[in-house]
Amino acid sequence: MNPATCGVAKFNLALARQVGVPVLSIFDDAIFEYSQHLISIKAAEMTAAEQTAVNSRVQRLVQAASPRVFLHEYTETMLEQSLVREATLVYGGNAEVVARIASARPDALELWCPGTILDHDRFDPVDVSVLSFGMAHKVRSDYYGRLHELLEASGRTYALYLSTALHERTSFEEFFDRAFDTIRSIFGGKAHFLGFLSDAAVYNYLHDCTYFAAFFDRGVRSNNTSVNAALACGTVVITNLDRFSPPILEHGTNILDIEQLDQLPLDAEALRAIGGRAQQAATGNLGWTQLVARMSAAEAEQNGLVRSDTAATGSPGGA
Repeated sequence: MNPATCGVAKFNLALARQVGVPVLSIFDDAIFEYSQHLISIKAAEMTAAEQTAVNSRVQRLVQAASPRVFLHEYTETMLEQSLVREATLVYGGNAEVVARIASARPDALELWCPGTILDHDRFDPVDVSVLSFGMAHKVRSDYYGRLHELLEASGRTYALYLSTALHERTSFEEFFDRAFDTIRSIFGGKAHFLGFLSDAAVYNYLHDCTYFAAFFDRGVRSNNTSVNAALACGTVVITNLDRFSPPILEHGTNILDIEQLDQLPLDAEALRAIGGRAQQAATGNLGWTQLVARMSAAEAEQNGLVRSDTAATGSPGGA
């Protein structure tokens, strides 16, 4: 049902907008209030248990109405066979689908799926661009409100570009949809959702944007990889600091603390200076070379202790 995570759901939403009808889950009892239905489905993406549950709802629906079906793929599951047998009209999303069901439904109509870009907003050129990405369940909309105030006060044109990722066992709908709706209500058309960006895309955006913004429940930590990536790129980072934040990160020197900002620095030279010091802090103190060196030193010390204990006790040791 989520067009941000499922191509069929996105097609369903786009088609419903074209026709002017609602999109309902097969498990929503409101479907029984209607007399004509189009079941648009790709059964191959469902588990066997999900297919069984859907088929049960389909059988109940068949008893009450005359559903149509749009098949995006046909893999001969019991659910698909039932739909092909029971549907008043059968639409195939491509020629292969129609060919596979030809013996059972020679009247099936071959169709297609047009492009499903739902948002046609163009990104206008702006003076100040802010990139933000991170785990969806950590979005702090209150700090974005403060960021909006600072951007408005700058007198410059600006835009916020927002990407995200999801933790295991977290829901896009539960966490990000709600948070982004709040952010969109603050920034209006100046907030743009970029989806799930590749590392290459993130890297390029970091080098091209004015600021990178990331806000946390308490404060940035030394293991916040999104912030460390931005610092390593020499991007000016706006975040929130507390007593557990890395001591090397200092407001106004190599990072900007949203709670201490009265206005955004906009001078190109000042931004380059902050970004340069940020890159130095990240690569010189929070980089891979330093991490491996610190771990190697700890391992060497541990191995030395093991050898010392072995020599003292005569017992075999190991690392």
